[in-house]
Amino acid sequence: MPRLLDANTIGEIHKYIRDILENIGIAFGTEKALDLFKKHGAKVEGDRVFISNELLEKALSSLPKYEYTDLTPQRITATSPFGNVPIIYNNESKKYQKGTIDDVIKMYQLTQTSDLYECANPSVVEPEGNDTEDQYIGQIAMLLKYSDKWISNAMRATAGNSKNGDIYQSMRAAFQLVKKFHDKWDEPIMTQGLCPMSPLAYDHECLENLDATIEEKQNIVIFPCTLTNLTGPPSLLGLAIHDLALSFAGIVYAQLLSPGIDVTLCPCSASTDMRSVQPAYGTAETVYISTIFYEFCKELKIGCTMVGSLADSAKVDYQAGVESLLTTILPYYITDIDTVWCYPGHMSAWYCGSFEKLILDEEMMRNVNRSLQGVNLKVDSKYMQNLKTAQEKNTFLSGRTPKNYRDEHYLSEIFSKYGVSDDMSPEKTDVDLIIKNELANRIERYQLPGLTATQKNILQPYLPSKCKF
Repeated sequence: MPRLLDANTIGEIHKYIRDILENIGIAFGTEKALDLFKKHGAKVEGDRVFISNELLEKALSSLPKYEYTDLTPQRITATSPFGNVPIIYNNESKKYQKGTIDDVIKMYQLTQTSDLYECANPSVVEPEGNDTEDQYIGQIAMLLKYSDKWISNAMRATAGNSKNGDIYQSMRAAFQLVKKFHDKWDEPIMTQGLCPMSPLAYDHECLENLDATIEEKQNIVIFPCTLTNLTGPPSLLGLAIHDLALSFAGIVYAQLLSPGIDVTLCPCSASTDMRSVQPAYGTAETVYISTIFYEFCKELKIGCTMVGSLADSAKVDYQAGVESLLTTILPYYITDIDTVWCYPGHMSAWYCGSFEKLILDEEMMRNVNRSLQGVNLKVDSKYMQNLKTAQEKNTFLSGRTPKNYRDEHYLSEIFSKYGVSDDMSPEKTDVDLIIKNELANRIERYQLPGLTATQKNILQPYLPSKCKF
């Protein structure tokens, strides 16, 4: 199996992480965090915490270990569309518009009518039309109404989307709403993603979210979002080391507050195009950064995922397709990962989403899954007889389509395979029209999850006006 890092490089990365934590330190933006580290013997200067190797190893020893196994078959799956974007691209008008409540509902309708998505996330941040008293909780209430998938929430509470700007209370109330909705109080009911700041810092907002997640005993995902030569070191390895040190500091903090709490990591950092001073997610360099991060975590048995379907293009075009495919399939060529999680419809480096691209990305994912499936190398027991019959009839087209053909061929319902024939109907050859019809059909067949009267009553006070029962 492919590996990017050898043992010497892994050892060198480990040394740099320890040196960063112990000698450079990590900034923590709340007195609570600083007092916690002081209580456990860490050196603190101002807002900077210096984490000793002893404290690091103690935290890592209490962190639940993730057993990486050689799972087969390899696969592509989807986490949620877009990945928390403020803007939606309208493919018909060719215009960009702020996301709305209707876009959020449409997003859930599409994820619920696809077999590719395994979890749910609000995906559209601060949508227009969210007139709830606490907009953050309103988003969680919408998720519970429109989706029955596991909540893997990458959106965090902020001073702008929380009632009275109280981030901590808003986040805790959201967790408690989910617990009440599912009537599950003593087990994790969702995964909360948190993004620390670069360089080497956990700001007040991130820590308020993290504290609430730990208090409610929920699963934590730390996803650093650093950019080469802009908000982080210029080299790919240097940036990955920075992100690992930052992530490990978060692990230490979480384990000091609640030993044994589950923390996994997901690198969301990228290369930078310094010509435009813009992030470049749809690149091989971004995949290499994530792979370095992933392989180091795997060596230490720390849970880590990689994401795909990332694009920098701001249009549904050839560039978007190339970038989405590159970031989805390249990990399988440079490391031994078994699953890549995708954000269909992702555009413009986490700034924009497209429903049309969502459909195309889903089709790309199905094709990649077919490529990962490989070839059946067992010859059919009827092979020789079928050859004889075909020779006698001068054709293989007799009777119904054979099972081994159906098993071994993925037949796309989105991409056209009709060539240049002019007499074929647009419904079969015009991909834009096929996508439009697919979107309409998916939305038409969507059904609300079967909620009880009690669950409806629980959600009703928190839903935006447009979404109330």
